[in-house]
Amino acid sequence: MIATDLAARLEALTPEFFGVASCAIRGEKYPVFAEEAVAVSNAVGPRQQEFFAGRTAARRAMRRARLNEALVLTGDDRAPIWPEGMVGSISHTGDLAAAVVARANDVVAVGLDIEANEGLEQGLWAEILSPNERDWVLAAPVDAQARRAKLVFSVKECAYKCQYPLTRQLFGFETLAVTFAPEGGRFEARFMRNVGSFTSGDVINGRYHCDEALIIAVAYILRKST
Repeated sequence: MIATDLAARLEALTPEFFGVASCAIRGEKYPVFAEEAVAVSNAVGPRQQEFFAGRTAARRAMRRARLNEALVLTGDDRAPIWPEGMVGSISHTGDLAAAVVARANDVVAVGLDIEANEGLEQGLWAEILSPNERDWVLAAPVDAQARRAKLVFSVKECAYKCQYPLTRQLFGFETLAVTFAPEGGRFEARFMRNVGSFTSGDVINGRYHCDEALIIAVAYILRKST
């Protein structure tokens, strides 16, 4: 998949007031700002290129959300620090980086995860899947089960990234239980215990897309007035 295709997929998964963008990581030269670059000053070259591609995607997404382009610094916890008045999320996989951004007046939080659709190693299933999620995975044809497991992983990742700016709490995969809408393309990630301002039973909603190359998952919490 090329960057323009990924951006188009993201547009289809997010409300119209989101800004989305994607950049190829390899073969491009992206702007480097000293304030951002300090976060990867000790990283190897490929990690730096991935980082700068992600920050460039973030600024392009800001522009598409009709926001002023700004630097995205990095906190002590290595999470992005989004400029005042906006929320966003960045993800990388393989040769692509992508970002979603929205006005904080419209969106409380957003999480993006992009994964190569290569299937999840079965040895990791016990760590990531609840019994109900494992049943859902095993209900698929044998040759599709590992990819279903990878989708659960990706959805939990994006829901985690969505909640983190609100709670600043780390937790394991068992904290979220994922269910998928029968018609496909939508999911719910339900908290199984209290986490910060979230109580057991609270739900983060989102959407996903799978093709032969990628899994794309986006979770967001909209303002009630939106």
